[in-house]
Amino acid sequence: MLSENRAGRFFRDMAVPSVEEFRSMQYDRRLACLAAIMVVHVADHIVSADAEIPPNRIMNVQQKLSCQFSKSCTAFSICRDISNSSKHGRGKKVRNHLQDYWDVKQDRPGFFEAAMGQGSFANQIKLIVDTPTGPQFVIDILDEALVMLKAELALRTCKMPRHDPEI
Repeated sequence: MLSENRAGRFFRDMAVPSVEEFRSMQYDRRLACLAAIMVVHVADHIVSADAEIPPNRIMNVQQKLSCQFSKSCTAFSICRDISNSSKHGRGKKVRNHLQDYWDVKQDRPGFFEAAMGQGSFANQIKLIVDTPTGPQFVIDILDEALVMLKAELALRTCKMPRHDPEI
């Protein structure tokens, strides 16, 4: 069971529901960005929930932990880049415009003819992102990052030794 500290609550109440909301509408870029932002901010809450870190060091340690997670988990790194590019208009792995980062891939598309022309069932369209290993569905990246964060929260709840004593 996850800790009931601030980080555990943020994971349970914000990150997981944001990913689940996106799961129901995997074509929605706004929901994808919001889910990525929530996933990435779990790292900030992990640091903020640690009473041993002095307040004047929290931002530095938050950045350090986020970098550590990015190095150890490619999915978290991609979520971090989606988050940063959606907030700041650029990311390390993306071009200057968010729309260049996204592509729409049809997974078993449901095309139909209608009075106004051809359409498709939106729930059959899923966002993908180009990653260093090739295109991946955004939902799979979010899920992988959640698994890593859940494991990290469980380790911290059990008071397991950390790799870096400052984190």
